[in-house]
Amino acid sequence: MAANKPDAKLLTLIFFVMLSIGLGVTTYMFHREFTSATKAADQAKAENQKSLASLKNALNDIEVLKSLAGHKFETVEDPANPANPATVAGAMRDDLAKLGGPLAQPTYTTTLMRLRDELDTTIAARDKIQATQDKEHKDLLALQKQYQDRTDKHDDAKTKAEGDLRGQIAKTAESISAKEKEINRLRNDFNQIQLELEQEKDLHTKDLKQKNDEIKRMSVLNARLSEELDTVKKVSFEVPDGTIRMIDGNARLVYLDIGSRDFLRERTTFSVYDKSGTGVGRGPEDIKGKIEVTRIIKSDLAEAKIIDEDLYRPIGPGDLIYTPLWSPGRTERFAFVGVIDLDGDGKSDRDLLREVLAQSGAKIDTEVDDNGDRTGNRISEATKYLVIGEIPEAGAAALEEERKRFEAVAEQLKDLRNEAREHGVRILPLNEFLGQIGYKTKRRLFIPGQERPYNLRAGAASSTVGGPVKAQEAAGQVSGVINKRKAKLKPPVSSGQTSKLFGQ
Repeated sequence: MAANKPDAKLLTLIFFVMLSIGLGVTTYMFHREFTSATKAADQAKAENQKSLASLKNALNDIEVLKSLAGHKFETVEDPANPANPATVAGAMRDDLAKLGGPLAQPTYTTTLMRLRDELDTTIAARDKIQATQDKEHKDLLALQKQYQDRTDKHDDAKTKAEGDLRGQIAKTAESISAKEKEINRLRNDFNQIQLELEQEKDLHTKDLKQKNDEIKRMSVLNARLSEELDTVKKVSFEVPDGTIRMIDGNARLVYLDIGSRDFLRERTTFSVYDKSGTGVGRGPEDIKGKIEVTRIIKSDLAEAKIIDEDLYRPIGPGDLIYTPLWSPGRTERFAFVGVIDLDGDGKSDRDLLREVLAQSGAKIDTEVDDNGDRTGNRISEATKYLVIGEIPEAGAAALEEERKRFEAVAEQLKDLRNEAREHGVRILPLNEFLGQIGYKTKRRLFIPGQERPYNLRAGAASSTVGGPVKAQEAAGQVSGVINKRKAKLKPPVSSGQTSKLFGQ
């Protein structure tokens, strides 16, 4: 047991020695690390102070730039919105755009340089203008001196002239007094002459009124006699537009001696007159048929269909054709007034009239509509006819507005008649005009319930004057006249040759 005690002390000593060594090593290591950390902290602190100083300098520089720019916003630039005017950069860009105008550049420096160049140019122009103004002012002062010298001379001359004028006025006053006495004498003579002239003028006015009244009465009498003469003699100065060359009775076609060289149009209608008659365009009793051009064959040949024919006066070769709507190479013009009823249904057919005129190339020169409103030009020598439709009587009007329209139409008719007589324009009623142009109404349909007359008769006409119109039964026999004609007529024999008319 005594031998083990030294061992325990030795172990204890070894433990403490080892512990001391470990603590020493640990202390050394901690000291070295602390020293290194302290040194790094001192370096970091120095770097931080240096960065703070740089940051402070940068902030100071930014504040200086803000002061120079005149914008002290907190935010220098908004990356999301570079044009934000609440930032320094956005406000500066806005200044460049607004203040720089067309001279604005991307930067302040280049913009100021452009503005300075423009300012220098403006200052130079201003200095040049100022120099010009100074020279002009100097010249103006020189001119003012010259004018002042002249004014002084004129004032002197004026003073002298005023003295002479006063002397002349005194002499003139005496002369005026003598002249006034002479004027008074002449005025009395003038008044006497004027009184005599007024008396003579009154006599002349009364005589002129009597003459004008006599002329007016003679004009009315002359117009009435002219109308009566035209009604009785049916004098016409119209010439035929062409003749009928040949007739195809089966197809009810005729062939005319006019064509494309005459500027003939298809659908133009003509009235047909007997070749041995007294002329064309006289009255409806001379018209023996109506035709409508269906085809222009060549320069001097056209085809037309027969749209109406007098059975007792059939159309034959050599018959004359005429329409006032068409003339070779010339546009015919007309004047219309009154109700234009083309088919006898009691309604106005102005649109249909315009269509009929347009087919032949004719035009309306002046027109009075159903309300009494006039359109177009005045009647002149170029107007072919004044055509008068039905003129309603104002006394037959049921309403006041309708009566005013009828009176307006009648007043316009009076003016148109005077214009037509003044220029020698022929006046025709609508039915004669429609006969001359070869127009045939195409409306034959009767619709129950419509307020318009039925223009188709239910059978033959009455054999007595004023007798009722009713259906009549045929006797079942052919007239002997027709049988005699058929006996005399022999069927023609074909020669096998085409008519020479088609070869021309």
